[in-house]
Amino acid sequence: MEKEITQFLNQMFTNQNVIFQKQFESKRNNVALVEINGEQKVLKWFKPSNIKQMETEVSILQSLPSSIHIPTISRIDAENNFFIMEFIPGDNLCDIINNSSISFKEKKEYLMLLAKWFSTFHKETRIDIGFQIKGDAHLRNFILSHNKVWGVDFEESCFGNPSEDIANVCISILTTNPCFTSQKINLSKYFLKTYQNLVPWSLEHYDQTFTSIMNNIIQRREQSHYLNQQYQKNKDKIKSINAIS
Repeated sequence: MEKEITQFLNQMFTNQNVIFQKQFESKRNNVALVEINGEQKVLKWFKPSNIKQMETEVSILQSLPSSIHIPTISRIDAENNFFIMEFIPGDNLCDIINNSSISFKEKKEYLMLLAKWFSTFHKETRIDIGFQIKGDAHLRNFILSHNKVWGVDFEESCFGNPSEDIANVCISILTTNPCFTSQKINLSKYFLKTYQNLVPWSLEHYDQTFTSIMNNIIQRREQSHYLNQQYQKNKDKIKSINAIS
């Protein structure tokens, strides 16, 4: 794919110094780190079938206030299905939370930053008819950079219930390797309680939302038998956490 992306960049950025650096993992589209005139940027090149998702992401990134840490778009080309945005250097929260060399205290601090990110996002995007949710709220879509948490990937953002975002984060904490450890269960509980302490609303139907998302993930994942086994083993502990919502 590197060759195709390089050819595409050369066509789109004539008379500019453009260098392909690396491709990011993405199941839906082509996402790459590129250098344009000496400055690192992120190219997001959408498949023709995903134009609606591009429109959604562009709309969200352009409309959110500066109080929410997100990358800035520098170029949009709807005709050729791509945009260029700011590169946020740092580590994704999934790798941080799963890193055994990082202390429990530090992980809690980072999850507090994430809870603050979500509380600000939901407060700023709330309107009379409901909430805008981030969608695809997995730890890999959050970058820790300069002691701030930045959100990326807003293709699936839509109107919905904040419970969906918060449940997805908790499930991401619990089900990434190593899954369902006592530390992960405590971190999930901490994130949920921290978010709730930051917002004036309750998380409606949280337990049902959590269960539905968890069951879908178990069905889709490789090694689903092991994941389901661990989930069933820890179900009572998780239910006691979800009950605080």
